[in-house]
Amino acid sequence: LVRLGAQNCHWEPEGAYTGEVAAPMLRGLVDYVMVGHSERRAAGETDDQVADKVAAVAGAGLVPILFVGEDEQGDDALAQTEQRLRHGLRGVDLTRQHVLVVYEPTWAIGAERPAGAEYVGPVVEHLKAELRRLGSSRPEVLYGGTVADENVEQFARLDALDGVGATRGSLDADRFLAMIDRVIEV
Repeated sequence: LVRLGAQNCHWEPEGAYTGEVAAPMLRGLVDYVMVGHSERRAAGETDDQVADKVAAVAGAGLVPILFVGEDEQGDDALAQTEQRLRHGLRGVDLTRQHVLVVYEPTWAIGAERPAGAEYVGPVVEHLKAELRRLGSSRPEVLYGGTVADENVEQFARLDALDGVGATRGSLDADRFLAMIDRVIEV
């Protein structure tokens, strides 16, 4: 089964926003819309805009894919990630709306030494617990830091993790297929 998603949308339901598309315009074309990706945040997208987009996507009857994560490792990393989760979901009733969450620690993207399963696993468990507290009956969390054919198996073995974003590993078809093969083997 293949389903399509969009990489972004605008929070307003209609209007002229050059370079953007309104969530209702995506209905019938896609099932999912990515919101809050680190590249969008690096381009100036704020937590308030992310929350507005999540609400717009949900309001259009689509499934938001909310990206959350910390900018740097440290004592407040988990608090920053949880704050982004709570803020991003502020306009959504999780008892009625399904939201996919992607844990994406910005510091791990393209890092020489990316986050490993031993770091990611406890964060994913925490995010799922928080989603349950917020009303989700089936919380789903994916990992979207640096994932490639050489490390995808460690993430596939995490019981709490519901999947991965292929990141730059998906840009090369052979590497992407190798990732899929490794996940299937697990």
